[in-house]
Amino acid sequence: MSTLTDSTLKAKPESFSANESTIQPSMPSASETLYIRNINEKINISKLKADLKKIFSEFGSVIDVVAHKNIRMRGQAFVVFDNIDASRRAFEAKQNMELYGKTTMVQFAKSKSDATVSKQGRETLEFHKKKRLAAKELRQVKEGKNNAQSRVPLGPAGQPATSRAKVEASGVQKVEYLPPHKVLFIQNLPASATKNQLVDLFSTYTGYQDVRFVGVRKVAFIDFENDEDAVKAKEATIGLNLDGNLLDINYAKK
Repeated sequence: MSTLTDSTLKAKPESFSANESTIQPSMPSASETLYIRNINEKINISKLKADLKKIFSEFGSVIDVVAHKNIRMRGQAFVVFDNIDASRRAFEAKQNMELYGKTTMVQFAKSKSDATVSKQGRETLEFHKKKRLAAKELRQVKEGKNNAQSRVPLGPAGQPATSRAKVEASGVQKVEYLPPHKVLFIQNLPASATKNQLVDLFSTYTGYQDVRFVGVRKVAFIDFENDEDAVKAKEATIGLNLDGNLLDINYAKK
């Protein structure tokens, strides 16, 4: 079991200079989750999570600590409390906290954590995850970094694996690993669905062009002017029900 030592909390901190890349334009509003950055990247992740939980538990119940060793998340962590009052106390007390020889920055996270959302039920958590994925896809499209090959997992020979599909218990064929595309693929349409219903639903979104309704299969393709418009429409329609059916909305194969 990891233990905190004097060297953990009292090591001489490295200097930390704030600049445009480290200061957020605006402070996120208070939430149950604290975001901690400028953590010593050499610390073992398991030890880091255990130490952070022990440090912050004095302010309230810590229900999760999130930290990863991948390049994008190095030197960062999220501490999730079960209530905002506890996170506020920790936020006020741990500004410029010295940890593992560095001075950290502590602020409120911009979005709710999975642990916080999960308290509202599984369905709400799944909705939260889909919204987060949609936001990520939109950023990728805007930044021009949407590379289909980089988003497809590699097969045994190191070649891009073909998009795979699986039939879930509901009978819906779930298409996975497809990158954002200007054509949306709609499944799990109710037997009563019509093309006009889909036109009414999607024609309000920017860039909408057409609905191609395959009545026999009860699926549809929604055409948009570009990838970004399709991503925005997909994000806006997460959790959309039609005559009692939760629509399964993905990107069509290019």
